[in-house]
Amino acid sequence: MRAAIDASAARASATPPATIDYAEARATVLALNRTGQLNDSSVNRFAIRREVRNVVAALAQLATVPIETIAPLIEAADISGLVIACRASRLNWNTTAAIVSYRKAGLTVAPDELQRARDMFEGLALSNAQRTIRFGSLSELTAKRSQAV
Repeated sequence: MRAAIDASAARASATPPATIDYAEARATVLALNRTGQLNDSSVNRFAIRREVRNVVAALAQLATVPIETIAPLIEAADISGLVIACRASRLNWNTTAAIVSYRKAGLTVAPDELQRARDMFEGLALSNAQRTIRFGSLSELTAKRSQAV
């Protein structure tokens, strides 16, 4: 799985990224977090409305990682890293599917790919997802996933 995150980030960074200002999104998310309203439901709304900056800021806040960790994952065609970030953020599958499906115009997810993502999401322990997204230690998860498939 670490390879999936690294590959996603590498593909996303292969093209020069446009500088995206997350200041407003970060402020919105921090305000929601301070009032106890940053949760699965609020992130789901961001995803359905295609408020990608807010989704990135929310995932970063919930997973306690920098925005720079999440931003390349939302841009990547490979959704594995994004699914891990959603799991690490304690989101449910419906919200994760909304994030994956509505993350960016032009990036579509085939039904079979979405099903594989769901299987990975449901089989991934929260603690492993959090460790992976925070510290990048996916080698043992990759081995376990390969054996499970």
